[in-house]
Formats: sequence, structure tokens, C-alpha cells
Amino acid sequence: MEAAIDRPDAILERKRRKLREEYAAMRRVLVAFSGGRDSVLLLHEALTALGAENVWVVTASSRIRPKAELEVARQVADAFGVELTTIETHELSMGSFRANGPERCRVCKAHLFGILRRMAGAESIGHVVDGLNSTEREERDELLLTPAELGIASPLADAGLTRRDVRRIIEAEDLPVSRRKTHCLASRVSAGIPLTGELLERIERAETLIEQRGFSEAIVRLHSDGLARIKVPAGEIGVIFQNGLTAELAKEVSALGFDNVAVDLNGT
Repeated sequence: MEAAIDRPDAILERKRRKLREEYAAMRRVLVAFSGGRDSVLLLHEALTALGAENVWVVTASSRIRPKAELEVARQVADAFGVELTTIETHELSMGSFRANGPERCRVCKAHLFGILRRMAGAESIGHVVDGLNSTEREERDELLLTPAELGIASPLADAGLTRRDVRRIIEAEDLPVSRRKTHCLASRVSAGIPLTGELLERIERAETLIEQRGFSEAIVRLHSDGLARIKVPAGEIGVIFQNGLTAELAKEVSALGFDNVAVDLNGT
């Protein structure tokens, strides 16, 4: 007789049970919250397993994070009915971060998670959790420290929840999540270009300007040859050409101090 094959729904439910069991063993947690898809599920399952009184929700405000993302995090927290604690982080005060070399993300994560661990310890909370899923764990850059190496737990990944699993659960339960992806402004800048608050502010202004034209999302990447590459969702690229916006966008973005501007036809 052939072995029974688990249905996808049964496998997913088993992963969720494992996640909630892990939370139950933790008893109290500090959730590192961005407002993105993974952290929304992370928070939802923590609240389900532990109750709001045992979940501290914290997000970071910084010059490397778009202001719109902070507002999204606040809106999502409100939708869950939980208080959001906002902390200030100062990555640009560190020369190893400003240099924008291969250590940049490692320095950033160590800075943020160090703050969160100290906050949790001061409140006798034994666990800080982040939204890393199992797909991201497998894809992770070998140059980066893992959350575990930084003293952070990743319950989604530990339960085997993939990027696709996260999407399925959120859609099935209609959880409050923004279409907007979470991005660090520093990730828009090619390695080796020194990071300054003024540069990141110009990038954020350019992205806001493009979104004000009606695009659901905009990313502006700065390359080492001085090229600023505009990315909008693939389904919206045609609008730029249909409405003759190419020259207008190039002119407006150039006015912010970017000499060469192009549209990425691959989209976000």
C-alpha cells in the first residue's frame, strides 16, 4: 500500500501548530515589527498564542527607513488593536555603515537587534522575534549574521513556513497587510557609494514624487556610474510610456540631483 500523502492544507496547519507551540514555550515576546507581510503574520500568530498582554510590538524609525513605511507599521498595528512602540536608531552615526561595504547589513542588524535585546531584558522578556521565513533563511547572504547568531528567534522559519505559506495564510485570513514592500533606503545605493542622510533623503523624495504620479510603489536605485534607475510595479510600467511621462519623470528626478535617469523595464 502506498503511503498517504499529506494535503497541502494539512501540512500548512501542522506548521502553524508548531509555530504556536513555540510561542507558547516563549511565554512573552518582543516582536520586531516592520509592517511587512512576514511581520504581520509573526504578530498575528503571537497574539493568537499568547494574548496582547504578553506581546510587545516594536518598530524602528531611522533615516534609512522611508517615512511611509513607519506610517504603514502604525496603521497595521492599529488594525490589530495593539500599541506600537517606536524607537530611534542611528545607523548613519557608524562609519562602518556609512562606508556601504559588504558589512553594511551586518552592522545594521547588530545595531537594531542589540537595542531590542536590551529593551526586552529590561522588561524581563526572554525572547525577541523577527519575521524571517524559511525561504529567506535558505537564501540568506553568507556574509550576514543570522538572527540566531544575534540572539534573535525566527519562529516562522523554525516552523518551516515558506514565503508562499506566509502569503497563503495572509490571503486566507484577510490579515491587514499593505501592498507596499518594506525596503531600507540604503539598499537603493550601490555598494561602495558612501551613505549620507542627504543622499538617502533625495532618494526618498524621488520615490515620493513618482508615487504622487499615481504609482502604487516606486524604487529609485543609484548606481556607481551615477545612473538613477526608476522601478515601479511591472503592471504599471506601461503607464509611463502611454501617458508620455518618461521625459517628465526624468526631468523631475534629475532636479533632485541625479544626473542620469532611466526606467527599469523589469519592474519591481
